[in-house]
Amino acid sequence: PLAPTYDFPLRKLAHIMEYSVLAILVFRAFELRIVRRQAVALAIVISVLYAILDEWHQMFVRGRQGAWQDIIIDIVGIAIIYMWLRTRKREPGKPEI
Repeated sequence: PLAPTYDFPLRKLAHIMEYSVLAILVFRAFELRIVRRQAVALAIVISVLYAILDEWHQMFVRGRQGAWQDIIIDIVGIAIIYMWLRTRKREPGKPEI
């Protein structure tokens, strides 16, 4: 196992990465089907709801506990993707977000 000094930051970084990937995948699932702005909004809403439901679910799992701090950390990962999408060059003919 990792030393306790590295365990906490790496686990929180994993939360950020996981929810960044989730937000990207949800965005990509809707990107070509609906207006880009709506795809971004849907990716944010679905990812945040999933983060909330995941922490709520952990309250019922033996040996785990849900933490609102983890939801905030998950939202940081989602926000990073939102900022990245805002700076990404849009395709011709697609509206900006």
